[in-house]
Amino acid sequence: MLKTPSARKLWEQFQAEAIPKSAPDIQKREMQKAFYVGMASLLGTLENLDESLSEKEGAAILEGYKQELLKALEPFTRRSDRP
Repeated sequence: MLKTPSARKLWEQFQAEAIPKSAPDIQKREMQKAFYVGMASLLGTLENLDESLSEKEGAAILEGYKQELLKALEPFTRRSDRP
């Protein structure tokens, strides 16, 4: 059986990687809220996909989300100090 991390574990990983320890509590709470709202939005979208989609069509939709996400993350992962 595939073991996936819980939503809480994903939040903890996100928090450790994306939020400075020195961030004020309000920033931490707002980021936690945004994380869970984003997760709920994605889950709702996936749950509402047409059940008649083929596996290939479903995989294409997920790949589209992945590519869109990678593009959206570019400004945050680009380093100006790289050669």
